[in-house]
Amino acid sequence: NWTTLLSAVVLQIPLLWTDQKMVVDGAASVSVGGWIALVYLIVFATALGQQAWLYGVRGIGPSRASIFGNLIPVSALLLSAVILGERIELRHLVGVVVIFAGVWMVTWQSARVSTRRSG
Repeated sequence: NWTTLLSAVVLQIPLLWTDQKMVVDGAASVSVGGWIALVYLIVFATALGQQAWLYGVRGIGPSRASIFGNLIPVSALLLSAVILGERIELRHLVGVVVIFAGVWMVTWQSARVSTRRSG
């Protein structure tokens, strides 16, 4: 969807003026790596991520897809451990267990209700 990509680009523009170094020294003060990172955030993290989510919602439906939104903190925890080398502590594991328990309860209850309706 082009709207997502256009929105992502437009919403990144104010960042150019919020960085004080950029205001003082101009666009040339940003390294090539900085510009590449910005383009990556616009294209991959925002636009393609949104498109993948919408494709998934279309495939399994919004009510089922919304349940998986609860797993975002779990994936963020795992990625921070793998990519950034951050430690996973007991409190994180407790949070993961609570999240999985909540997702399980919702899916179990949904399956129970649909079995009752069809039976």
